[in-house]
Amino acid sequence: MKAKERDKILITGASGLLGSKMIALAREHYKVLSTYNTKPLFPGSVKMDITNESEVLHVFRKFRPKNVVHTAAETNVDKCETDKKHAWKINAAGTRNVAEASKEIGAKMVYVSTDYVFDGEKRLYREEDEPNPINYYGVTKLEGEKYVADLCKDYIIARTSVLYGWHPWKSNFVKWVIESLRKGKQISVVNDHFNSPTLADNLAEILLEIIRKDLKGIYHTAGSERINRFDFTLKIAEIFNLDSSLVKPIKMSELKVWVAKRPRDSSLRVDKIQRELKTKPLSVEEGLWKMRETEKMKGVILHGGYGTRLRPLTHTGPKQLIPVANKPISQYVLEDLRNAGITDIAIILGDVYPEKVKEHYGDGSRLGVEIKYIHQGEPRGIAQAISLCEDFVGDSPFVVYLGDNLLKGGIEKFTKEFGESTYDGMILLCEVENPQRFGVAEFDKSGKLIRLVEKPKEPPSNYALTGIYFFRPKIFEMIKRLKPSWRGELEITEAIQLLIDSGYDVSYKFVEGWWKDTGAPEDLLESNRLILDEMAPKIQGNVEEGATLQGRVSIGKGSTIKSGAILRGPAVIGENTLIDERVYIGPYTSIGNNVVIARGEIENSIVMDNCQINVHEKITDSLIGPDSKITTNLGAPRGYRFIIGEGSRITV
Repeated sequence: MKAKERDKILITGASGLLGSKMIALAREHYKVLSTYNTKPLFPGSVKMDITNESEVLHVFRKFRPKNVVHTAAETNVDKCETDKKHAWKINAAGTRNVAEASKEIGAKMVYVSTDYVFDGEKRLYREEDEPNPINYYGVTKLEGEKYVADLCKDYIIARTSVLYGWHPWKSNFVKWVIESLRKGKQISVVNDHFNSPTLADNLAEILLEIIRKDLKGIYHTAGSERINRFDFTLKIAEIFNLDSSLVKPIKMSELKVWVAKRPRDSSLRVDKIQRELKTKPLSVEEGLWKMRETEKMKGVILHGGYGTRLRPLTHTGPKQLIPVANKPISQYVLEDLRNAGITDIAIILGDVYPEKVKEHYGDGSRLGVEIKYIHQGEPRGIAQAISLCEDFVGDSPFVVYLGDNLLKGGIEKFTKEFGESTYDGMILLCEVENPQRFGVAEFDKSGKLIRLVEKPKEPPSNYALTGIYFFRPKIFEMIKRLKPSWRGELEITEAIQLLIDSGYDVSYKFVEGWWKDTGAPEDLLESNRLILDEMAPKIQGNVEEGATLQGRVSIGKGSTIKSGAILRGPAVIGENTLIDERVYIGPYTSIGNNVVIARGEIENSIVMDNCQINVHEKITDSLIGPDSKITTNLGAPRGYRFIIGEGSRITV
């Protein structure tokens, strides 16, 4: 379901644990604005300091969300105790600012509060029980509740407890336990401190259903089980196959590292929310199993190969960095992995300018992931590239994604299914018209996958393997048994066939929508058309009066469209680009950053960064590499002068 303009949702603290889970779920059904204060996790996030009243109002007035989910908070209980001014400024005054802005624009406000508003003298608190916080964190969160209830007509106060889950850099109790025990560290955990541990993914689902059902008031939205921290830790060790003998019980009175008091038993009763929603709060075991299934998935992007069919563009850089709709192909791949919850990613580098890949992606933090680089050098097959990842993968399931593939709809649902399954491998298939060009699947009469054939003369089906594979570590054993094919490569189809022949469970799924292997110029242009067809228009540059924009056209920051220019979409113009008055940009054209087009007509083409074009002719169906200059020499006799790279094809 496409997000509708009226279904806008603003999420504060989007770089945090809960906020990031909310973004991942909400963007499928809402137009989402993610806000952050210190470090963005998602591209397109907007910096918003909730302690700055005018800044909050500015963002709210500009975006005008229908719903606001306020997850931003100072959750360090001891820091709140030692720096009370800081705690009040964020948790109380900051919440007041968000509540006032929500009131002004008439938005529903969902405020995430805490079990620490209670003193812990009883157990399994109900929504109607009287709050009585015993630490300053609880005091400030309770004040936030009061501001929300006083200022907002339409609100939800969602109290939760001991949030846990995976996050690229933020820690929480469960992550701390797992990381400590994996390193063989002995840890002491209190056995007289009770809570209702809550998987952040589950809470995000609950909050979105609360919004959809338009509930109001106070709800306890925590895990369904009361448990003490020591027993919780033992359950973590059991489910993650860790050494529980490293966990030692201790009393709260013996723990000297806590500065602030903790309520002895702040567990929450969740009967009310269970009655209202289809989404049920998870038990400790259910939540930890779900976390385990999603945690271990790692991503591998293959970024090698020579790209001979794309020369001369690949003489100066890897094919995966060629832009489609002004974004490198492999960035679509990386963002697809991230959107599927996979943030631990290895990029396998070839020997075609690998430093350019590192320069573009860095450590991955700009895109909300962590990247490890592994050098393959000379390409010797997909299976050989995968074999280099054995140490990176460890005992985790993982997905291999060819860096020059594009898939509509992404892999999120396939990732979830594989993570929750016991499959040893899973391949994604796409029906194609020319299966002779690909690895092809063969099925028996019952539909079971029985064989994979590489580029067959007589295909057993029209279902081609896409460049996306899900594996468990068993695949490494199969790869070690391979011998080079006639091409001198270790073939991934042969490794998967060994899995099948050895009795392992290899499943398959059919992709929905389009899939493109961008190995040739015509594939790049078609991918550009497909992506532009779905791109929403966004005008951030300067369009002079007298310029004509028709259809879906996006214009980047700092760009100028001069009076008299005609742009017919779908098309995209990058940043700091000049389109002069004597220019026509036709449909399905992508113009990069820092480009000057002084004269000419361009259609169904990709013009990369830093180009200059001043021609009297029409340019169509073209790929124009970065830093190129194309001009018309009117003073010379009619003719063509070319400086052409290896393997180029020209029609004049």
